[in-house]
Amino acid sequence: RDIYPLFRDHCLLCHSSPPNRGAPSRFRLDVYDSSNGVLGAMDEAGSCAGDVKIGKMPPGAKAGDGVGPNGMQMLQKWADNGAPQ
Repeated sequence: RDIYPLFRDHCLLCHSSPPNRGAPSRFRLDVYDSSNGVLGAMDEAGSCAGDVKIGKMPPGAKAGDGVGPNGMQMLQKWADNGAPQ
């Protein structure tokens, strides 16, 4: 309910199927569960939160177009709580 809109606004352009703009194909954020060797958002929660925290993602974060402090906090809390659906 809370995380998908954040992903939709900041992540899914690249991290969905098919991947776009050089995003890796080993995971997708438009699906929750992993399937057929491709990790879903649940299994990538910690990595997502970490990459957002250090400013690696989204790429526009360096230019001020990131998820913002509230989005970052929400994403970290979601990952810390085991990425509830």
